[in-house]
Amino acid sequence: MDIDSSVSVPSSSPSIKGADADPAAAPPPTKKAKLAAAAARKSASRKNWEQRMAKLPARTPWSITNKRGYALCEDFVHYYREVQEIVPAAEWAEFERYYLRELPTSSRIFSLSQMNHLTRTYLEELFKPMEGLQNIELDGKSFSLPAPVSPEWYPRSSCWTYPITRKGLRVTPELKHFKAFLGTEDEAGHLNGQELVSMLPPLLLAVESHHKVLDMCAAPGSKTGQLLEALHGDSPSNLSPKGMVIGNELDISRSYMLTNKLQRMGSPSYLVTSYDATQFPTMHLHGAPLLFDRILCDVPCSGDGTIRKTPYIASSWKNMNAITLHPLQLNIASRAVELLEIGGRMIYSTCSINPLENEAVVAALLKKYSGVLELVDVSSELPGFKSSSGLSSWKVYDKALGLVESFATAPKVNNLLLHESMFPPVVGEGQTDPLNLARCVRISPHLNDTGGFFIAVLKKVAATGTEGQDPVASLSKRQLKKQKATETATSPPRAKAKVSGYEKMKSFQETPLVTMKGGVLAGVTAALEGHFGVTAPDYSLFFSKEEAKSVIQVNPLIRDLLIASQDGSLLSDKSALQIINAGVKILTDTKSRKTGAEDDDQVKLRLSQEGCKLQTPFIRKQILTVSFEELQSLVAAKLTLTFKESASLKAKSAHLARGSILVKFEPEPEEELAKHTPIGRAQRSQPLSFAGWLGNDSIGININKMQRASLRPLLLSEDYTTPTPPKA
Repeated sequence: MDIDSSVSVPSSSPSIKGADADPAAAPPPTKKAKLAAAAARKSASRKNWEQRMAKLPARTPWSITNKRGYALCEDFVHYYREVQEIVPAAEWAEFERYYLRELPTSSRIFSLSQMNHLTRTYLEELFKPMEGLQNIELDGKSFSLPAPVSPEWYPRSSCWTYPITRKGLRVTPELKHFKAFLGTEDEAGHLNGQELVSMLPPLLLAVESHHKVLDMCAAPGSKTGQLLEALHGDSPSNLSPKGMVIGNELDISRSYMLTNKLQRMGSPSYLVTSYDATQFPTMHLHGAPLLFDRILCDVPCSGDGTIRKTPYIASSWKNMNAITLHPLQLNIASRAVELLEIGGRMIYSTCSINPLENEAVVAALLKKYSGVLELVDVSSELPGFKSSSGLSSWKVYDKALGLVESFATAPKVNNLLLHESMFPPVVGEGQTDPLNLARCVRISPHLNDTGGFFIAVLKKVAATGTEGQDPVASLSKRQLKKQKATETATSPPRAKAKVSGYEKMKSFQETPLVTMKGGVLAGVTAALEGHFGVTAPDYSLFFSKEEAKSVIQVNPLIRDLLIASQDGSLLSDKSALQIINAGVKILTDTKSRKTGAEDDDQVKLRLSQEGCKLQTPFIRKQILTVSFEELQSLVAAKLTLTFKESASLKAKSAHLARGSILVKFEPEPEEELAKHTPIGRAQRSQPLSFAGWLGNDSIGININKMQRASLRPLLLSEDYTTPTPPKA
């Protein structure tokens, strides 16, 4: 059945090729004919899109149809509607209509942020009543705005979705305050803009505080951040859980993006590494292999479930992308199985809707590790969230969309691309779904107004026999052929082989985290015990970085791992683990600022804002407790507040030594809180702590530009569109 019978497609437009297509039936097209055919396809696609758009309902700012000329290409429609039948025929029109809309905006509140309660209150009290906005104009249309919604399936009302697109936020004057709120709080680390379906895998992984967790393909880090929150029990009071989260990312630049996101959370229980996920090393700790209780495999994929936010995929879709990625996806998932503890849970997920990347990989895993893995039914774990079951059968098409009945009958040329693992499992007599693939979770855009997504939750019930072994390098057929030719060559190569970009990247050396000794240890002792009065701190948890310019604190498990990496006992080849970052920075040097202190030995290291929350329970000296009004004055200051501007702060700080201090605000009594509005109560009901600096005649809190831009509206009730005063 055609997409639209009223649209005539030129004869030069290519049709879907069947298995019996004869490539020798016609001479190869000339370059001029190819260009003409490409132009005809583009014209037909545009005309098809225009007529299909005319049949859709009028646009609203929270469901704007793509207006840049993108449409689902004919191969996409044919492959998913007629070949794979991923949704019932009666739902296809709705499926396609949602695929061509922009996504609504959604975000997640960082539960480890000390501002999480206040941020949630702002959403509930200040922005939820936005549904009262009437007669908003956009693109010549008038509409009323629905309210933000917190889905019931996400715990503690920490997830919010706003029924308006990013463009709607950008161009609607009435919403500029809300747009500024979302952007500012995201930059400050109190909110994280994240698609709804992306939040599901960490929830289904069911992480507990003692678990060892591995995210194999972690960047940009939204899911890794969720895993870290779950490790802390989604509570800022659980400062140092016993478990750990390792976020792994092959690309160095993306690993720094991941680090930046995790650093905001102030947790000592994470580690960022840089490895090819298929070759993630086996670590040995205390004489035994280190296996993980939870593993997330959110693997690289073709991304055709993300068309709503990356619409160019709609018109350039090719089945070849899934064929190419399938072996990599299977190798990553296989390595995860070998690293998983018996009784542990792993999740395989993609933002693709192609069964070659989804059910085919899961089926191959279950067959490869028969008796080791089982699929977990999680249908009841997301109340109110709609999804469909996994496919138990699918069809395999080659790169030219020609049907291939089985791997044995695949043309020889296709054997270089197709793999036996791509084909559906053989179903015996009386069987319908022997591998229970229906337990997989498929998410289509029209079910919850989201992107497309796939999730499979697997539990390891027995050993593979390969636990504790190093990964075996996986080579393609072409690489194996080249390797064999090299081994049998009688003469050395004429020219030096080129070093690949990947090999260059592997040689990248990050500044290591090292145990403290000598002068570095003396400086940390002076800061913690002498200046801040911390009683008998566990110095084994502290590591220095960048020539002792900063001090990092980790939890005991990561400490043991770092020490084993340093002494060469962690990996079988005695090399050090490729670590990008770990833990939370608690102290940093003071060389970049004038201290005004009399005793330099006491102030060589100052308290950092990132580690402030972690150290607050142990600090006994240099504490300045302020009232809410005094805290407001510190936040409102351009950089520091002179004592001429605040006599009360001068009096309170008179007994403190000059240099680094801890600024604390304690919640007000209940009878005082009752006098305020809901936002006023939220501002005054949570304990807050900030790293501060006390000079000879001034005082200030050490927060960066974005943190100050966030705190001014949150604590001073300023408008988010009011610019932050320039730095003095």
